[in-house]
Amino acid sequence: MRLQAFMYKRGGEFGPAWACARAARARAEAAPVAVGAALALATAATLCAYAAWRYFKVKKVNFFTLK
Repeated sequence: MRLQAFMYKRGGEFGPAWACARAARARAEAAPVAVGAALALATAATLCAYAAWRYFKVKKVNFFTLK
């Protein structure tokens, strides 16, 4: 089976092949890398802040006496 996206089939034959001008260009990878890095930094900062809060603010509990 042969398929051509967005091309009409006339008389049982497919139209001539053509290349899209925009498809020849490669996409820039700067934006996905920047967004991924920002999300990774936000996650790391959240985990570090939570660890610091647990270390300094949460009262230590002795689970054997529950005091």
